[in-house]
Amino acid sequence: MEFHVHVPTMLVLSIVMSLTFAGSIGWVARPGVRDGLLPLSLGFACHAVGYVLLGLRGMIPDLFSVLLANMLVTGACSLLLLAVAQFLQERLASAWLWGPALAVVLLLSAYLDDINTRVILGGSVLVVVFAALLWRLARAHRRISGRGRYLLLTGVLITLVLLIARVVLFATGAAVLEQVLDYAPSQVMLYVTAFVSQILLGTGFLLMAKESAEAQARHQAMLDSLTGCWNRARIEALVKYEMARLKRYGTPLSLLLLDMDHFKLINDQHGHLLGDSVLKAFVARVQGVIRETDLLGRWGGEEFVVLLPSSGFVAMTQMAERIRAQVEALPMVGDVRVTVSLGCASCQSTDSWETWLGRADVALYRAKAAGRNRAECEMPLTRPGPGLSVAESLGELVWRDEYLSGNPEIDDEHRTLFVSARRLFDLQQEEEGSLTAAARVFVAELEAHMATEERVLANAGYPECAAHTALHRQLAERAHRLLEAQARGQLTFDELLHFVVYEVTVQHLFIEDAKFHAHLGGA
Repeated sequence: MEFHVHVPTMLVLSIVMSLTFAGSIGWVARPGVRDGLLPLSLGFACHAVGYVLLGLRGMIPDLFSVLLANMLVTGACSLLLLAVAQFLQERLASAWLWGPALAVVLLLSAYLDDINTRVILGGSVLVVVFAALLWRLARAHRRISGRGRYLLLTGVLITLVLLIARVVLFATGAAVLEQVLDYAPSQVMLYVTAFVSQILLGTGFLLMAKESAEAQARHQAMLDSLTGCWNRARIEALVKYEMARLKRYGTPLSLLLLDMDHFKLINDQHGHLLGDSVLKAFVARVQGVIRETDLLGRWGGEEFVVLLPSSGFVAMTQMAERIRAQVEALPMVGDVRVTVSLGCASCQSTDSWETWLGRADVALYRAKAAGRNRAECEMPLTRPGPGLSVAESLGELVWRDEYLSGNPEIDDEHRTLFVSARRLFDLQQEEEGSLTAAARVFVAELEAHMATEERVLANAGYPECAAHTALHRQLAERAHRLLEAQARGQLTFDELLHFVVYEVTVQHLFIEDAKFHAHLGGA
């Protein structure tokens, strides 16, 4: 039995499909919302009416069954282009909306008795429209989330390929047609492909709109509703990501903890509405200072955090001072000047979020205690003398008996590391080559010490030996990454010095190594 596709039936199915999409999409489309659903619904409606008029060829005047029908089908494609433009929040020139339909009417009116020429001319106009649609989607591909875009792109590609093939076949004479509803391979190909592409275009756009709405809802859930910056939950998620990057690639990472000074006084004297306005102005001012890659979030009340990816100790302190100065320049609220206190801390490879935030919090407390409207950095020593500044504390790199571990071999190497760290500190004014060479010597001594310490701890049966060895590996990897970055000019020597003094000498030798002193019989 020979199988034939009944072209009129395919036409009817396509009409029903278009009307179904037009009705369902129009039902959920919201007037005044530029999400593309309304023009998409109108496009399917125009497509359905156009196909109805095409099916009535010979029963109604050609003005309707040829010119108006083709104008509506072409207009439907232009409306699809408008729908995509609206979804992408882009402007579509009015020429794209009305031009193709008018062009089809003008071109086809001269060939009312030549259906094959009309196929070529009308198809060529549609090729231009779908090529523009494909270009717009491909250009914005990365801005569209979800999988609906792939269905839509597939539908556009299928239609474009079909149109090009149809124009070529008719232009070369490989395909001819006498009536629009004749059984011919070109017509079967047209209606089958149209039916499939309708499904892909309609469901693809709807899925794309749904996924976009969900993405927007997720984004809104991550924002502070008053100030528009990130909220606490989002900051905590970003912190995990950035800390993982630091531990994997050695990328510097710093934190600023901001607390607006005397904000309660502003609320008490001028009311919460004005207080909210001050918070918004504060956030706008800070966002105007930080880089696009920096992340500002509201931590609670009048307290905010700024994450500074790819920023070491020096860049962190410079950014803190710029923020402080810009906030101080805000207009006074009555007799209250708007200022901010900042606590600054660089993330170390051995940090948890709690320890890192805790150091910034301590620094913020010192800034408040010192009179507010100032930035304070984490103290590089755990036991600085009273009243010592950060620079003075760095100068306190001297060995003391309280650092003894109880093992002479480890203590001798600790003394050597202290001497090397102090030598690096004293070489700050030397040439770059001398500084780099001294830093490499320090790292070599550090790795040799780690091997000794691991051997001693293993022989002593220290229960946390494996965890301590893992910390050594992290520290060594970070040291080499920082040396490489400093050699490439991507890291200042001050930031390398901060790693040596703080992360190695303080964080590891003072804190981590102190955990096994009791096991070895030390202090």
